[in-house]
Amino acid sequence: MKNKNNIQRVLIGILLLFVVLMAGVVLNSCENDEEDVMPVVTKFRVVEKDSTITSGSFGLYVAIVGQNLQNVQEVWFNDLQAVLNPNFVTSTSIICAIPDQLPGEMINKVKLVTGKGLVYETDFRVELPKPVVSGLYNEMAPPGSNTKVRGNFFYFINEVKFGSLPAQIVEVKETEITVTVPAGATAGSLITVTGEGGTTVSTFKYRDPGMWLFDFDKPATSWGSIACWGGMPMRSDGESLNGNYGYVVGTELPPSSWNNDWVTSTCWFDYGYNDVDFTGKVLKFEVNAKEPWVWSDALGAEDHATLLVTLNGSKTYNFRPQEWLAYRTTGFTTNGWMTVTVPLSSIGLGVASINDFQLVFKTNKQVYDKFATYFDNFRICTPVVQP
Repeated sequence: MKNKNNIQRVLIGILLLFVVLMAGVVLNSCENDEEDVMPVVTKFRVVEKDSTITSGSFGLYVAIVGQNLQNVQEVWFNDLQAVLNPNFVTSTSIICAIPDQLPGEMINKVKLVTGKGLVYETDFRVELPKPVVSGLYNEMAPPGSNTKVRGNFFYFINEVKFGSLPAQIVEVKETEITVTVPAGATAGSLITVTGEGGTTVSTFKYRDPGMWLFDFDKPATSWGSIACWGGMPMRSDGESLNGNYGYVVGTELPPSSWNNDWVTSTCWFDYGYNDVDFTGKVLKFEVNAKEPWVWSDALGAEDHATLLVTLNGSKTYNFRPQEWLAYRTTGFTTNGWMTVTVPLSSIGLGVASINDFQLVFKTNKQVYDKFATYFDNFRICTPVVQP
C-alpha cells in the first residue's frame, strides 16, 4: 500500500511538472507573439481570382501576402488608411479593401504599421477611375467665357481640350471642372478630359447645331411663319447668347388660362426633318433663370409653373425644374445660361417627321411676385458613340 501511495505521488508530481512546463511554453509563445517582427510583403493578389497584381481600383478587396503579418494594425494605401478586420489578419496574409476615396497624394505605396510602430512600405498603385464627362453647364458658352465641364471622378485633372485646343483650367472639383473656353473653339468640337485615371472624350459636341428647331431670331408674325399665334416676348441685349432670346418676366406674366399663356409656335412650318429615326437623340435648349422657380408641397406637380415644349402637337416635355429634388428647397435658379438635355425617348418620339414646334409657358396655380427666366436655342442633337 505504501509503495502504491509513493507511485501515486510520483505520478502526480510528474503531472504537475508537465503542467508547469506547458504553461511556460504557452506563456513564452504569447510573449513571442507580442514581440514585434518586421512584416514582409511578397505579393498582392485579388481575393476572388487568386491572381497576382501590382495595382487595384477603388473598393477592390485584395490579399496582402507575406510573412510576420500577425502584428500589423494599420494598412495605408497612399495616405488613406484601410479598414482592417482582425479576423482577416494572419501571419501570412491580410485581406482588406482599397479605400474608395481620393487620396491627398498619389505616392503609389502601401504602408504596413505594427502595434509597436514598425513600418514596412512596398510599391502598389491605386488605379483611379477614368473621368466621366456628362455635359457642359452651358454648351453655347462663347470663346473666352467660363463654363463648367460636368461629370464625375475628376481626379488630378491636367488637361481639358475643346477639339484640339487646350482650355484654361480655373477650378477642379470631383464632379465639375470650371474652364475658360479657348479662343478659336469651333462649333461641333468634342471635349477631352485627361487626368490621373485616364482620358475621356465627350459624347456631346460644343455648340452642336444639331437639327435646329427654334432660336427666337425671327419675330412672331402670321400663320405659316417661323413663329406665330401669340408670341413669347423676344429681345437681344447683354444677356444674349447669340441673337434674340425669349423671356418670361414677372411684370409681364399673363393670367393663367389657355388663351393668355405665352405661346410661341411654328404653326406647322415645314422643317424638312422627314422620317427621321430619333432613337438615342436628345432635345436641348438653354435656360437662364434669374429668379427662382419655387416648389410648394401644397400643390401637385402639374399645378406648378411649367414650360411645355411640344413637338408635332402631341409629344410634350414639361420643363418644371422646381420639382427636381436638387431644387425643391432652394428653388431653381441658374448661374447664367444652363443647357438642358432631354432624351427624346422620354417624350415618346421614335421614327417621325417634325412639322410643328410649340412653346407654352403656364403659371398654372402658382403666383409669383418676381419671375424672370430666359430661353433659347431649341435643337435636337445626336450623342457621339465613343469606341
